Amino acid sequence: MVNNKQRIWGYAFAALLFILIFVGLVALIVYDFDNPATLLGTILAIIVIDFFFAAYIMASQRYTIIKLCWVFVVLAFPMIGVIIFLIFGTTPFKRKEWNEYNKFQAHFIKHEKFYPRNQLPLTTEEYNVFSYVKNNSFRPIYKWNIIKIIANNSNLYKESIKLLLSAQDHIHIQMYIINDGFWWKTVQRILIDKAKQGVKVRIIYDWVGCLNKLPKKDIKNLRKNGIEIVSFNPHGINVFKGSTNYRSHCKAIIVDNKKAIFGGSNIGDEYLSVSKNYNYFSDLNFMISGEIVNSLNLLFCQHYCFFSEIKKESKEFDEIYKNLNKILVPKKATNTTCCQLVDSSPEYQGKSVKNSLVNLILKANKSIDIVSPYFVPTEDVLDALIIASRTGIKIRIIFPGKCDDKAFTRTINRSYYQRLLDAKIKIFEHNGFIHSKVLIIDNKIIFTGSFNLDYRSLWINFENGLIIKDLKLANNLNKTFKSYLSNSVPIDKKLAAKYFNFWHKIQINLMEVFYPLL
Repeated sequence: MVNNKQRIWGYAFAALLFILIFVGLVALIVYDFDNPATLLGTILAIIVIDFFFAAYIMASQRYTIIKLCWVFVVLAFPMIGVIIFLIFGTTPFKRKEWNEYNKFQAHFIKHEKFYPRNQLPLTTEEYNVFSYVKNNSFRPIYKWNIIKIIANNSNLYKESIKLLLSAQDHIHIQMYIINDGFWWKTVQRILIDKAKQGVKVRIIYDWVGCLNKLPKKDIKNLRKNGIEIVSFNPHGINVFKGSTNYRSHCKAIIVDNKKAIFGGSNIGDEYLSVSKNYNYFSDLNFMISGEIVNSLNLLFCQHYCFFSEIKKESKEFDEIYKNLNKILVPKKATNTTCCQLVDSSPEYQGKSVKNSLVNLILKANKSIDIVSPYFVPTEDVLDALIIASRTGIKIRIIFPGKCDDKAFTRTINRSYYQRLLDAKIKIFEHNGFIHSKVLIIDNKIIFTGSFNLDYRSLWINFENGLIIKDLKLANNLNKTFKSYLSNSVPIDKKLAAKYFNFWHKIQINLMEVFYPLL
């Protein structure tokens, strides 16, 4: 993935800057403070370095708010801000590397099937909903799929175990978090047994998401038993690697290119509501079979080849499609369920999830129902919601009333209540913690996946999502949405004002400076 020779000048430049910063610090500590020339010279050197980085940031290809946040960090915290930027803020993937990433995508797309427009059971209006991703990310629209809601957390455990046990050819797992516990221990035993039976098992876990959660001994044990497990972007806190802030938030369990579990849950006992800290945890996942599994599997292969850093050849994965039917239509598929993969990356032009959100919101005719655990939307997503509501679209949003381990996110969520209420958007807080991520448009179009409605998901993370047109599934999701509503409290302006007092405003103003960087 990375050609180190191409980075030698970047390394040298970064090293020189660190030396200059270090010399400046030493000068401040060692030299006589009574010497104004020494002190002034050191301060001027630091200022020059800080302003150089500020100019570099403003000239870079980033969103304006991201630029301004980093400029604030660099200028407000001399030297320290520069170090923070070098670790977390540098652009880790150069244009050549993104071209390589896109080449992997192009390689695997040849295993996709693109239906002609006249073979898709979509109205012109519905087709336009899907066309953005098709025209910009080159993901096909599949029509033969069976998608069912995994109703509750206990069923999620049962269905995941059942799916893994059914594997005959390969198992592909991609998770942001794998947390040691009952669920993971059970999964681990099954994976080892399947590997011994000749099933090819591959796992991608995120280095940051699994930090202090996935035991190193488990990784060694899996590899010892023939399982390929790799860390997504495993650079750690390393200024010379620069990509610490780019993470994979994708979640999927894929078996034999036939079935997949897809949704918002990672592998951890908290998602099964058996953890002591999360006995109120609710999430939304789907059991998927049919053609769309092909897209999910190919995205896994693409990420595995590019990010594993073990020089995997894409041809190895082509064998999957030689041994199995490339496109598998479920035998029980009697009605068409149009479905399309939406994958997103930190690339400036790769914001498919964010852009699809805006596209879907602005194409709504009647209603938009949203469930999201975190709500720190980009300005274009927020503006789209406000515009849609002011044109007469009925919008309802359910937020969690209880917090997970990120307590400050509830305060941030509540900071948007007043703007949403002013736009006639109805807001509800669930009595528990909801981790579900779903949009229901006009009671027929569904957008769901790994993404949250926050800066990180919409701008920084690698994410996966699905746009689905299925009236039966939409109807079932409406029932789920209503069940959430029955356990939720409506928020009015009086309650919103209570939640967002003067002290909260100060907190939010400080948080908003840094949140796009988190």
